[in-house]
Amino acid sequence: EFQFLNLASVFSSIVFALIGVVVFGLCFVIIDKLTPYQLWLEIVEKQNMALGMVVAALCLGISIIVAAAIQVKLILLCGNTFLLMMAVAFKKATDS
Repeated sequence: EFQFLNLASVFSSIVFALIGVVVFGLCFVIIDKLTPYQLWLEIVEKQNMALGMVVAALCLGISIIVAAAIQVKLILLCGNTFLLMMAVAFKKATDS
């Protein structure tokens, strides 16, 4: 039997989540510096809804990229375990 919830899995999930948040924050700061105006000031104080939607789309895009990068890193780190879990799941699905 596989243990899907163990201490190592929880710890690695927390570490990868923190890495994702840090990378996302850095990307937001870089985008803020590259724009000719301050994003936070425009969105919060000036209530610029159009810019808010553009920044929301940027945030979703950055989040998807960071999540994909973390997932690939996790698969590379745990490649054999991942393949073994997929093989066992496939075998159980075909046995029934």
